[in-house]
Amino acid sequence: MRYCSGQAFGELAAIPPGAVVPAGGQYLIAGLDFAGTVQQDLTVAAVVGTGAMFVDSGRSRVDSVGLVPDSPCREGSATIPCGVWPVGRDELARDTDDNLVDFSCRLD
Repeated sequence: MRYCSGQAFGELAAIPPGAVVPAGGQYLIAGLDFAGTVQQDLTVAAVVGTGAMFVDSGRSRVDSVGLVPDSPCREGSATIPCGVWPVGRDELARDTDDNLVDFSCRLD
């Protein structure tokens, strides 16, 4: 996972080798101030920036989400920031390449 801050990118976290997310499952990377009730799979000091990008081992973009209109992580329209709550996809895990459609605040 990489974060976007302005037009710069930085490393946020690396999913450990061998980690498996079952079909229909989730993998949550959360900051220390995470207020949700969902099990965290990986905790980082803070989730910073204006978006996040999931990249493969070759650093190619797999998927991304931007929280502001000028985030380089944005796909389509930016999603709405959720404060300390996580931004996530719905149960169908839609990926229309438009963050405003695909992501919402997850309060669970």
